[in-house]
Amino acid sequence: MRSELRSDSRLFGELVRTLLKEGISVRFRAQGRSMHPAIADGDTLQIDPVSAPAERGDVVMVESSAGLRVHRVIYAADSAMVTRGD
Repeated sequence: MRSELRSDSRLFGELVRTLLKEGISVRFRAQGRSMHPAIADGDTLQIDPVSAPAERGDVVMVESSAGLRVHRVIYAADSAMVTRGD
């Protein structure tokens, strides 16, 4: 599987961060197969702002050096969290 950097990725990230900080949910189409079969390429996702810490098994949007990703939490304790695709 390969990751694709789109020319609008930076703008998308800025928009998502801004809306979530304002308490506004974000909907978009998933791209890629890293969460298959739970989330298929092209599925519509809704990301809601949350205030509670993520728990093991939750599906979350995280930001890494590779950009924004939607992955499952496999470990969460204190302020540490580890995620991965299904």
